[in-house]
Amino acid sequence: MKKYLFIVLLGFIPFWGCDDNQLEEVDTISPNAVVTNPVENEYVNGIISVTCMASDNEGIERVELWVDGLYTGLVDIEEPYVFEWSTADYDDNTFHSLIARAIDINGNVTDSEPVKVTVIQNTDILVIRDLIDLNYLNIDLFEFVNSYCSFTNINGNSRLRSLYLNNYENNKIFILPESFGTLNYLEHFYIPNQSLTSLPESLVNLNNLKVLDLSSNQLTSLPDSFGNLIGLTTLYLEYNQLTSLPDSFGNLIGLTTLYLDNNQLTSLPATFCNLNYDMYIRLYNNMLYCNTNWISCIDAFWNSSNTYSQNCN
Repeated sequence: MKKYLFIVLLGFIPFWGCDDNQLEEVDTISPNAVVTNPVENEYVNGIISVTCMASDNEGIERVELWVDGLYTGLVDIEEPYVFEWSTADYDDNTFHSLIARAIDINGNVTDSEPVKVTVIQNTDILVIRDLIDLNYLNIDLFEFVNSYCSFTNINGNSRLRSLYLNNYENNKIFILPESFGTLNYLEHFYIPNQSLTSLPESLVNLNNLKVLDLSSNQLTSLPDSFGNLIGLTTLYLEYNQLTSLPDSFGNLIGLTTLYLDNNQLTSLPATFCNLNYDMYIRLYNNMLYCNTNWISCIDAFWNSSNTYSQNCN
């Protein structure tokens, strides 16, 4: 009888145990992750702040940054999820895929949709990127570069030597980026028939600039230090709205061709006398008059066979 009861009791033990110790439900819901910066097809350089968003029904343990399927070693454990990713070890003009990997507190893992970016190591091309972005130009960076830029090899590096925007009319360019002053090897810059109203101060850092075409814009003045462009030999400023020239203009003693016609000039700085009297110069259709005595050398320019004034009453 005791043996029988013992067997019966054993038979009830599993039932009794399952009733009072229910197993906890295991979380199998994967977290969500998305890369918010940079955006798809962006051009990047230097150290980039990669930002991500991640969420989970029970909580995020960490978020990792993966590039081209490889873990970068960059991890963040709290919001906002930000990674300082260095592009220094990647080749110029190469494509890379960024993924944010989110791991929740239960070990569930999710990879974000990849964001593809292009690493640019040539800083001159980055200036062109700035030009495109600031002017909201609807054109691919390298399509633009291949259409309007000419490069030269300097100590193994490709540097921008000529920029021709005289045929670009799809979107008018109205501003030049301050980064423009880093184009140290630029020699020829043509940007006529656009909508520039001013020039960046950094432009005067272009010590190698020889030819500058700013004709048919909307310039009302030039930077005070414009005369620092002492390498200029040819300068086109016609068909703007210039009312005066800076005193430093007289430093441009290397000029052989100067177009200032069709502006609103009412006077010239005294330093204008420093310029080469034999250069080819056009001054007509301004508000200058031959009988005005603001600079002593004006007669020398008026009498030059290379001067075209046509604005004497």
